[in-house]
Amino acid sequence: MNVAFLSGGGGRGFLAGDGEFGDWRDGGKLSKRGNRPRVRRANQRKRELDQNIHPFIAVAGVSIASNARRSSEILLRASSSAADVSGNESVGLQPDSKADWRSNARVAVIGATGGVGFHVINRLLSKQSQVRAVVRDVAKAKESFGDAAGSLEFVTADVTIPGEQLEKAVEDVDAVVLCVGTTAFPSKAWKNGNSPKNVDGQGVENVMSAIERVSVQSVSKKNVKKIVALSSVGVLRKTKFPFAILNLFGVLDAKLRAEKAVIQTSEKLGLDYSILRPGRLVGGPYTNIGAIRKERGDNGIVLALGDNQSGDCAREDVAAVAVESIFREEAKCKAFTVVNPADLPRKSVVEEDDEWNELFGRLERPNEVLRLEFTSLNVMKLRNWLASWSGSVLTSGALYPPLPIPVRVDPTQTGCMLTFLTVDDGKVKPLGSLNIMLRPASEDGKVRGALLVFREPMFQDKPFLGEVQILDKLKDDLARVTTANAEEA
Repeated sequence: MNVAFLSGGGGRGFLAGDGEFGDWRDGGKLSKRGNRPRVRRANQRKRELDQNIHPFIAVAGVSIASNARRSSEILLRASSSAADVSGNESVGLQPDSKADWRSNARVAVIGATGGVGFHVINRLLSKQSQVRAVVRDVAKAKESFGDAAGSLEFVTADVTIPGEQLEKAVEDVDAVVLCVGTTAFPSKAWKNGNSPKNVDGQGVENVMSAIERVSVQSVSKKNVKKIVALSSVGVLRKTKFPFAILNLFGVLDAKLRAEKAVIQTSEKLGLDYSILRPGRLVGGPYTNIGAIRKERGDNGIVLALGDNQSGDCAREDVAAVAVESIFREEAKCKAFTVVNPADLPRKSVVEEDDEWNELFGRLERPNEVLRLEFTSLNVMKLRNWLASWSGSVLTSGALYPPLPIPVRVDPTQTGCMLTFLTVDDGKVKPLGSLNIMLRPASEDGKVRGALLVFREPMFQDKPFLGEVQILDKLKDDLARVTTANAEEA
C-alpha cells in the first residue's frame, strides 16, 4: 500500500491511502509524536520524502500571494541552497563534498570531563567515532571514564591559556565540540580565574584562534570541518527576566561573545557550525542532582531556531543533540535552543532515525504546523473542498465550542489564508495567519503532493487562540471525507 503521512502541531496523525484527493486509507500504529509509524518500511519512505521537501519549506517563510520569500538573516544559508519550485532538486539531508569524513569522523571534545562533555564522549564512542578528549588533567579524566578511557585519545590543554597546547588539541581532527563553561554565579569553580569571562568568552575565542592557526599551517593532516558549541538560552534576551538575573556576573555576555567568535571564524575559514542554546542543565553528572530524574529524559526534546524558548534540559539530551549536529545538514550554520518542555512526555533519549529526522527537520521548517504528504493529489478538487470547508465551518459558526476570536478566510492561488483577528477600540487588527498551501506532486514523482500549513509571522512560537481547534477539525474532516471515498471505491 502506498503510504501518506499526516502530522502537525504535536497532534495526532494517521497513515492513509486510496481516496478522492489522493491515495488514502486508515492504518498503522502511530508513534508517540503522532506523525511517524513505527515500522521500518514507513521509516524508509519518510526518509525518502524528507529529501524532497518543497524549497519554500527550506527557507521557512513565504508569502503565497506574491511568491516572495521573506528576508531572515538566520535562514539565508538555508534559502541559498533551496531547490527550484519544480522540485527537480531536493532540500534537506543531502550529501555534500564533505560527506566522506562523517563516516569515520575524528572528533575533539573540549571540556570532556564536564557534565555535558562526559555524555558527548560516551555517545561518540557508541557511534564508533574516533574521539579525542581534551582535558586539563589526564589522570583525573582517565579515572572518570573508567574502562572507556582505553578507547580515547587524551590531550592536555586549558582553554584559558592560548598557544601550542590548544593548537595540538584541535589539529588533525574533523570536528570540534566545545563543552566548556563555568557557573553563572561565583563558586569554587571560579578558582584560579575561571570566571565566565575567561572560560566561556575568552576561552572559546582562544580555541577558535587555535583552529584558525592550525588550518593555515596544516598541509598533510586533517583540518576541522565542523564546530559544535554549547551556549545558553537567553543570550539574546539578557535584559529580560529571568535572564537579567542569570547575567548578573556576565555569563550570557561571555556566551554571546563566544557565539560571535565561532560564527566569525567559521565564516572566515568556510567551516560548518552549530550553536546549541540549551535550557537550564539538569541531571547527572555532577550538578543539579535534585533534578537527576531528568537525566534519562522524562520529557521530550524540542529544537527551535533563535532564542525564544525557556526551560530545563537534561545534559544527556544536550549531548545527544550535540553529537547529532555534527552529522546533520539541517543543523548546518544554525543557532538553536534545546529544551525539555514540561508538557511533552517522552520515555527515553531519542534513538530512532525517524525521531531525529523530525526533531532536526523543524530547523528547516520552523513555522510549519501541519504537513500532509501523499502519493497523488488532485489539487483542484482539494482546493475547492478547502474553499467550501473554510466557508462553511469557520465562518458559519459550525465549530463547537465556538472559536475564541474571529477568523477571516482569504483565498490564495495555492490554497487559503486564515487570519486571526482582534478588535481594539472598534478597530479590527490582524494577529497573524495560518497559510494553507497545496503543493502538487512533480511529474517525475520525486516530490510528493502535499497540504502544508505555515504559521505567520515568522517565529510565532505559540499557537493562536483557536488554532489547535481549527487544525484538529481540518484533519478530522479530511479523514472522514477521504475514508468515505476510499470505502466507496
